[in-house]
Amino acid sequence: MADTHRLAPHLAALLTCLAVVAGLLAGPAPANAAEPDAGVRLLVTYAAPVEAEAAAAALATVDAAAATDESSRVQVLTFADEPSARAAAAELRARPDVVAVERDGVLRLAAADDHAAPAVRTAANTSEVGWALRNTGQIIAGTPGTPGVDIGARLAWPHARGRQVVVAVVDTGVDVTHPLLQPRLWRNPDERADGRDTDGNGYVDDVHGWNFTASGPGTQLFRSATADAHGTHVAGIIAAAADPTTGFSGAAPRASVMVLKFMEGGSGLVSDAVRAIQYASANGADVINASFTIEAPAPEALRTALVESGLPVVAAAGNTSTSLEELPTYPAAWRLPNVVSVAAVTHTGQLARFSARSRERVDVAAPGANIVSTAPGGGLAAMSGTSQATAYATGVLALALEHHGDRSADELARALRDSVRPLRGAAETRAGGIVRAPVLLDRLGTPVSACPPLPRLRFRDVPRGSAHHDAVACLVARDVVLGRTSTHYAASAGLSRAQTATLFARLLREGSQPLPVPDDQRFRDVAADDPHRLNIEAMAAAGLLPGRSSTRFDPKATVTRAEFAAVAARTAERLAQAPVRSTVPAFPDTAGHRDESLLRKAATLGVVAGRPDGSFQPNRPVRRDQAASMLVRLVDRTVQQGTLAR
Repeated sequence: MADTHRLAPHLAALLTCLAVVAGLLAGPAPANAAEPDAGVRLLVTYAAPVEAEAAAAALATVDAAAATDESSRVQVLTFADEPSARAAAAELRARPDVVAVERDGVLRLAAADDHAAPAVRTAANTSEVGWALRNTGQIIAGTPGTPGVDIGARLAWPHARGRQVVVAVVDTGVDVTHPLLQPRLWRNPDERADGRDTDGNGYVDDVHGWNFTASGPGTQLFRSATADAHGTHVAGIIAAAADPTTGFSGAAPRASVMVLKFMEGGSGLVSDAVRAIQYASANGADVINASFTIEAPAPEALRTALVESGLPVVAAAGNTSTSLEELPTYPAAWRLPNVVSVAAVTHTGQLARFSARSRERVDVAAPGANIVSTAPGGGLAAMSGTSQATAYATGVLALALEHHGDRSADELARALRDSVRPLRGAAETRAGGIVRAPVLLDRLGTPVSACPPLPRLRFRDVPRGSAHHDAVACLVARDVVLGRTSTHYAASAGLSRAQTATLFARLLREGSQPLPVPDDQRFRDVAADDPHRLNIEAMAAAGLLPGRSSTRFDPKATVTRAEFAAVAARTAERLAQAPVRSTVPAFPDTAGHRDESLLRKAATLGVVAGRPDGSFQPNRPVRRDQAASMLVRLVDRTVQQGTLAR
């Protein structure tokens, strides 16, 4: 562990602005900060896409200037004066092709209340740098963390680092001269900085993005530490290059950041956000990071722009410390299919006290407290908020997009919602857990295995090339299974209840939740010298593999597919110390089965799958080689979730 002076060179340039920045990121905008001028803009949502100039020209009574040249269902119209805007609004509302006409509004950075953790402070030591990427139980602010409560980036990086993925940071500006961000800036492939609109997209010299605020000019992506600290911090969390001095890195350190500045300090106009979203969609972004909120009434124009973008959008739940049922903030509360809303958790796995929450409207959690990232001036600083959590969830998605950019926005959003480590502290979210990059990669088809390539087994009845060879080899390497003899595994033999108890007990001993062994022998049908006795007693006492009765275990009985799947689901929940939330429907032949909910959980984990005809065949016996494959899938998933060591 390094002392503070190890970080000093990276923080010196930041120290002069910390007091000002603290008011911007987790608290309300400073009292002397000017409110964005909404002017006389109207946000017009049409039933079908229209050309911007056509939208303005169609007004019969007043003239209007269109804000963009894009064809879209949402158009921003600017008027010379208030009477013209009112007249146009009346005219537009009378038209059948117009869905909504709204006055411009103000979006804000997620503002924490007075009881939230301090928003900005210097990083005290390098143990705080990167706990969100790999949590080994680091002590932060005097409290030890919970190992595995992180996004699993270091397990995912051998498979993906975000190469050729463009992340649109729709936020304040970004310090484009920061040494860890400069190499990660998006480069518009068809634009040259020559004072002309080289690529013909309506923006002159938009090499790395655009400034949509009135502060302009549009090419000025960074104005000051006060105005643009938030976007700088968020961009670093997502895609900063690795810093060998401090160990800091972005979640997707090979992704590119498209800087779309629509906020000045702590707030910005809805119209500018809409234009930024439209720019991202039209100019090659793969995902949008949206760390901003607005309370009701929520603008239909913003909602439509997000859906129309065709991109996955990761949005902050907000720092209101309340449920979104009580105080809905948008876009998180909309529950749009392409939008994933994110709450913040601490390094201990608890929901941060400032974070909004909702079992219906907040999808997932991500690290959001005491997060070290890039700050204006070339340094690093720690901040807290759902903005930071949102950036980590975006980084996780950016890793997956390296290989799975052909998936639809809705499919990617759905996969991200399902790719969590269960956490009791995140129970007040739809997924009930923290996003994990290895789970997402594996779910989308990029395997993240708990076992490296293994040599050929010595068992003659499990030859290389057989469907279960690698699974058996993996479990042999982990000392979870043994053969009947040195050359015979008994692959086709049934798996007994006693053997099942030992398999799962060995697996649990690898995790952080070992099984205590009861002092007394409970089951009369298990011999005192039975090699499985202690495991049987421990598994039954923990409720993971119950006996047939209070005194009878039936150790030699063959385990069925349903029984094995139920034990696997219970084991996963014990490792995570949190319930698994099933996201798959019941199999047709398991409806009404006593373990139906556990079978759905096992299927959600990927431990079991249906037969070719869609059935599960719950009463069919499990073979030893089939059990190995199912158990390895459980090992893979629990390693991906961070509840079991690799």
